[in-house]
Amino acid sequence: MRRALTAGFIFATLVGTAATAAAQHRVHVHEVRVGAHPDFDRVVVELDGTTDVTWERGPQPGAESFYLDADLGRRSRLVHTSLERVGDVRLTAMRVGTRVELEPTCCPSRRGW
Repeated sequence: MRRALTAGFIFATLVGTAATAAAQHRVHVHEVRVGAHPDFDRVVVELDGTTDVTWERGPQPGAESFYLDADLGRRSRLVHTSLERVGDVRLTAMRVGTRVELEPTCCPSRRGW
């Protein structure tokens, strides 16, 4: 009986340690940078590791949204830019991950990604 209890305790400890380790290794958003170039504008979301990214258009015409499997560390963040093709960059914490929205102030028909 004692051996079964010891094995059960070791298993529970390993499961708890694995869950804690998984939570500690969650990718985090550190910084958002934008830059203008002659033919394009660049948006960089700096992370502390690799993660999955999903992209979609909308919800407004010309708007772009990205979903990152990364923790924002706060409820939301707004990065104001003077770049017309990018507009504001809005980051919103979701249940799992972060939504990154680009809200251009011009040229929705030129955004043919």
